[in-house]
Amino acid sequence: MSITLWQYYIKKAEQLSSKALANIKSRKDWEKQKGKLKPQFLESMGIAEWIKVSQLKTEEYGEIKGKGYKIKKIAYEIIPHCWGTGHLYLPQPLPDTKLPAVLYVPGHNPIGTHGYHPHALMWVQQGYICFIIDSIEQSDNPGDHHGIYYQRRLDWVSLGYPGAGGELLNSFRALDFLYQQPNVDQERIGVTGNSGGGAHSFFLAIADPRIKVLASSCGISIPEYAIKDRHLFG
Repeated sequence: MSITLWQYYIKKAEQLSSKALANIKSRKDWEKQKGKLKPQFLESMGIAEWIKVSQLKTEEYGEIKGKGYKIKKIAYEIIPHCWGTGHLYLPQPLPDTKLPAVLYVPGHNPIGTHGYHPHALMWVQQGYICFIIDSIEQSDNPGDHHGIYYQRRLDWVSLGYPGAGGELLNSFRALDFLYQQPNVDQERIGVTGNSGGGAHSFFLAIADPRIKVLASSCGISIPEYAIKDRHLFG
């Protein structure tokens, strides 16, 4: 009996999800396979060649001060001539010791980082340094990564361009910036985010060993639900 192309996609998605951990029963199994799986993951994101670029260009555009904190307005170069923006939250006064840090990868609030100010401020009040960034499509970064989601740009798939790839590279560069800050303890850096930021915080923790702790909120799915429940189409 013949099936539709969509039914074929659903069947393949179910197979992928059911077999994802078939050969991984222990941490030892995972250690054997991660060296192979991580390059495949980066290749699927379309950014394997870009993450090798390590020299980061940054610009600072002033400060905002409040009770017990200071915010630096930062721009950083994601790829040549393409810049991302974010706010670096610092406790005030800064102690002499290095502090743990959090990279906050936000969801798609139309006003960008400003919509998550209470979240970043909470981290600072707990004694962390927090760098919160604009996603692609927000603030001074008017790109697009929703082509597949609501613009029906399925040609992106055939071109090898996943909407997630640009955001993961954006997160990489933001982490480069945070990692280089003199007051940051490089062994105590975590990542968090909600919705789209939940997904990209999850991806970053997979891809970059500098992330020691992940707290992902929403934004995570598996192929079976993404296809079968049409999550890709809202």
